[in-house]
Amino acid sequence: MIEQEKLEIEKLNVIDFSNEANVEVAKIVTIFLESINDWPTKVLTLDDYELNIEKFIKNETNFINIEYALKKINYSSESWESESLYQIKEIFVYYKKGVNLKDIINDLKLRLKDKLQ
Repeated sequence: MIEQEKLEIEKLNVIDFSNEANVEVAKIVTIFLESINDWPTKVLTLDDYELNIEKFIKNETNFINIEYALKKINYSSESWESESLYQIKEIFVYYKKGVNLKDIINDLKLRLKDKLQ
């Protein structure tokens, strides 16, 4: 069942979105990839990335909590984390208020199911 599988970064990097009717999905994937690229430690799946953020902000990975964490961040020692969090915040414009990154990842898994087979 795809929603229980982890979305691997390698798989996301090779999906061809050139004929993608839904430009939104391509933008969401791009935001994830750019955000993950700035995370200071290696991340292999979107689920792992979400867990890293959750541990870093010590809270659920929703927009409000990420924004709150950015207000308290030490930019001299956590610059990569801050860059990643600023980028991932952009993903929330594509979703209703109150969702978290787990919800977004599960939605993305469903939307990409055919491309990941």
